Amino acid sequence: MTANAIERQSQMQYEKYMIDTDRITERFQQKSRCQSVSPEKDTRDTVDISEEAHKALEALRNQSNIKSLGTIEPDKFWEELNIFEDYEKAVMAEKREKVASGNFDRHIDKMVSAYHKMKNDIEEKYTGADDEKKKQLELLDKAYKSHSQLMAGHTKTMYDLEDFSPQIIYHSNKKVMDQQEPVKSEKPVFIDKPKNKEIWNLAYNTFLSAIDKDSAVSQGRTELNRIWDHYTGLR
Repeated sequence: MTANAIERQSQMQYEKYMIDTDRITERFQQKSRCQSVSPEKDTRDTVDISEEAHKALEALRNQSNIKSLGTIEPDKFWEELNIFEDYEKAVMAEKREKVASGNFDRHIDKMVSAYHKMKNDIEEKYTGADDEKKKQLELLDKAYKSHSQLMAGHTKTMYDLEDFSPQIIYHSNKKVMDQQEPVKSEKPVFIDKPKNKEIWNLAYNTFLSAIDKDSAVSQGRTELNRIWDHYTGLR
């Protein structure tokens, strides 16, 4: 009885499944006939938009306060990138003897020397072409500022690393850990140390003042040299 009941139920489920399949197939065929498109009709996908949506889009299109943000100028982008790369190479090409102190001033000397060499080359190359010469000099100034921003960030990073103390924790043997004497890192104590947020601006303004004749000499050169010297001594 049990076997027959199961067999009968399975057969009913199979017949029901077949009936449902035929019905689905018929629906697909009917839908396909209704959606048949003539050769003259556009076969691209379309979206139905309500009349209210059409009015809203039209009103948005006609608003006078919508302005174009402009277009990207590929030529200008590549010009800026090329002169920035040229300036970076020029700074790296400047050779100076390694020193124990005054490393910040040493890098400024390389930056300014590379800047003036490129400036002289531009003035000689574009003699008589005032507009192009002005454009190239502006790009060089921008490259110098970009390099100054990078080096200011580098200075701040070195400043932050001075307060970093690595800790070594042994997990293998507790007895050995108890016998280990804590090692205290001796750090120099500096009076009137600038606040962290001031370092970036201090370095950046100092870089800019190195080629800006109208700018006063930046204060804090001693502190900036100390940061660079401390970093150089760790390497």
